[in-house]
Amino acid sequence: MQRKLIQTSDGSYTVIDNHFNEHFHSVNGAIGESEYVFIEQGLKKLSKTCVNIFEAGFGTGLNAYLTLAYSIKHNISVHYTAVDMYPLDKSLSDQLNYPELIFPECRRFFKKLHSTDWNTFQEIIPSFNLRKIAADLITYNFDEEFDLIYFDAFSPGTQPELWTKEIFYKINKAMITNGLLVTYSSSGNVRRSLMSAGFHVEKIKGPGKKRHMLRAIKIS
Repeated sequence: MQRKLIQTSDGSYTVIDNHFNEHFHSVNGAIGESEYVFIEQGLKKLSKTCVNIFEAGFGTGLNAYLTLAYSIKHNISVHYTAVDMYPLDKSLSDQLNYPELIFPECRRFFKKLHSTDWNTFQEIIPSFNLRKIAADLITYNFDEEFDLIYFDAFSPGTQPELWTKEIFYKINKAMITNGLLVTYSSSGNVRRSLMSAGFHVEKIKGPGKKRHMLRAIKIS
C-alpha cells in the first residue's frame, strides 16, 4: 500500500493512504483531533479505575499512546484491543513524532505499541495491556465486553461498509450498559445507524475547526 507522512498544523504527523485517498488523522492537527475526540469526549467521561477499550483501526497508534499517557498520569488500568486489517509499516511508524509532542519520557512505550506481537495481549506496562488483532471488523467476533469504543475507521464516504447499523449493533452487544462510543464523524447516516443499533446519540462540538462529532451511549 502506498502511504506517506504529512505534517499537520499542530506539528504532529499524519499518514495519507493513497489507496483510499484518505488521511489517518486531521490535517488541522493529528494530536489535537485525537486527544479531543477520544480522550476528552471518551476516556475522561468514564469514572473507572480499570477500563476495557476497543479501537476500530489501530493505524498510527496515536489513540493508544494518548490513552497510555492518560492512564499513567491518572493511575488507571487499561485493557486495549484494536482491530486493523492494514497495519502501518515500521518504516513509517518509526518516523512518527507523537512521543516527543505528547509524553517524551515514555517514547520507548510508543515503539513497544508498534513492535509487540499481534493477536494476543501484550504488556506495555503493568497497567496497560494491548492486543492488536489483524482482522476485518465486518467478520470479527467480539470475545470481550467493553466500556469504551474508539470508532476511528476511515470516513463513511471511503469505507461505508464499516459505518452500518449491522456493525454498530454488533459493537453494541459487546459493550456494557452505559458504555460510550466516540467518533470524529457527525454524519446524519452514521447517527441514524447508531440509533437503530440501540444507542442514544449526542451530536457535540467537534475538534478544532470541525463543527461536530458524535458520542453514543449504549442504552439497550
